[in-house]
Amino acid sequence: MLLKKNNKTIQRYYPGRTISFFTTDKMPVNGRLDSLVRDSLFLTYFQLVRVPTPWGTFRMDTAGRYPIAFSMANVGALPRKRNRWFEGVLMTGGLGYTALNLVNTVREKDPPFGKDNIANIIGGLGTAAVGYTIAKLKKSSYTLGKNYRLSVVE
Repeated sequence: MLLKKNNKTIQRYYPGRTISFFTTDKMPVNGRLDSLVRDSLFLTYFQLVRVPTPWGTFRMDTAGRYPIAFSMANVGALPRKRNRWFEGVLMTGGLGYTALNLVNTVREKDPPFGKDNIANIIGGLGTAAVGYTIAKLKKSSYTLGKNYRLSVVE
């Protein structure tokens, strides 16, 4: 099964591989892809639970395996693999610069929000705000429809 955008393959899904998606009703589904038949997905859902160990810690254990089937028409969106490195650098760098600037200004006994220092504070907070805005504007999933579609390769 292929996820395509304008006839360009974005992701591939094979039987035996784990797949996660959201239905058209926004319900999250994940499981092992067992087979693809025409327009149907056959998955195995694994119910995981935390079980206590004799040492007072917890580990994950499989409580059940359930076969489930979905029509391809019920798949509404697939999650994106996101790289948030750039946004994190902007936010951390901006806030770190602002904090360091304020600490140094107070240490030197200058007014922290004086007219000589306000441009530095605005620059640091502005950089952090740009990183936060970019992180919020990035989409977290591929919504199927106009641009993205699933196709089954026989």
